[in-house]
Amino acid sequence: MKTNLAKILWIKEKRHWKRLGQMFKKFNDWFSKLTFGLIVAILLIIIHYCFVLMHTLYETLLFVVARKAFKANIQRMALTI
Repeated sequence: MKTNLAKILWIKEKRHWKRLGQMFKKFNDWFSKLTFGLIVAILLIIIHYCFVLMHTLYETLLFVVARKAFKANIQRMALTI
């Protein structure tokens, strides 16, 4: 299986935005979408990118320090997505 970290992150990113769009469809009227929906969406986006940054830094460190563990981790992530 030929894959890399960027491909996996891209797939996870598309999934995040798809789920965020589905969340907005759950709110019925425009007022709830603008108030509560927007606040929740902004918080989710901030939290999401904090985790993405931490995960990417961890994988980069693993790539530099322990290549075998990095390759095993990439394969495991590719199987779960």
